[in-house]
Amino acid sequence: MQPIDIGFDYAVKNNFFDNDEFVVIKEEVESLKRKAVDIPKDGLIAASITKKVEKYFEFNIKQISLLQHTFNCNKPTFLPHVDLNPSTTAQIIIYIKGKDKQNSGTGFFRDEDVLKKDSSPVDVIGFQENRALFFNSKMPHAPAYLGKWGLWRWAMIGFLK
Repeated sequence: MQPIDIGFDYAVKNNFFDNDEFVVIKEEVESLKRKAVDIPKDGLIAASITKKVEKYFEFNIKQISLLQHTFNCNKPTFLPHVDLNPSTTAQIIIYIKGKDKQNSGTGFFRDEDVLKKDSSPVDVIGFQENRALFFNSKMPHAPAYLGKWGLWRWAMIGFLK
């Protein structure tokens, strides 16, 4: 699928965390038993993310409104959505553990596809461990589903301002 230039605003950084830091995070998520676990906004991981977002994406975080470990599955029932609100203007997804390069990544959609079934993504960023996807919260997105579903992934998500 070729990306179509419709004003998408995202950036990708492979090897987001330093190797030693990533190994610890990966071991930690493997022990999680719930689909979403809050990460302290004043802890070491939040501080590391803040520093790296500024360095790699030239974005100065004023507020972290949500920071979580997530464990989810791509499936056809995820609808394209936006997470824009007064305390969120940018988002980050950091892929931690999974298998597939494409079908467990993140798809981006046109504005008119928000909350519609059977929408096809205009662009897909495939899963890769330790890959960070930083994007504008106005962008409709959903876990990628391209005909193959049931692929689980661990990730970190952050809602930023």
